[in-house]
Amino acid sequence: MQPRVVSTLRRLGREKRTGVFRTTADTTRREVMLEQGAIIGALSTAVDERLGEIMVRRGRITQRQLDNASKLMRAGTRRLGDALVDLRIVARAEVNVFVRTQLAEIGSKFLTEPVRRLEFF
Repeated sequence: MQPRVVSTLRRLGREKRTGVFRTTADTTRREVMLEQGAIIGALSTAVDERLGEIMVRRGRITQRQLDNASKLMRAGTRRLGDALVDLRIVARAEVNVFVRTQLAEIGSKFLTEPVRRLEFF
């Protein structure tokens, strides 16, 4: 566990803060979005922590399906999950399950991997 990250996250929760808590390591940036102190989302620059990569790794979609959804996503303003649903590759409920899985994976690394910089905005 990273004591600075844990103590900061606890303080933000106690203070019911809304915003983005960011950690930066050597090559990876992770963000946890907070609303009234509760975690509502997470992002990471690590490729293996992206939603599509998690779905491929877990065998739910193929790399080709991910590539097709990514093209659709880049062509407009859709998020990956929306593109996968629009292409009828997965149901909305499945996307929601994988988003929670992604949040758990990012959150775990957020709390355990060494960081150089912490920010809240």
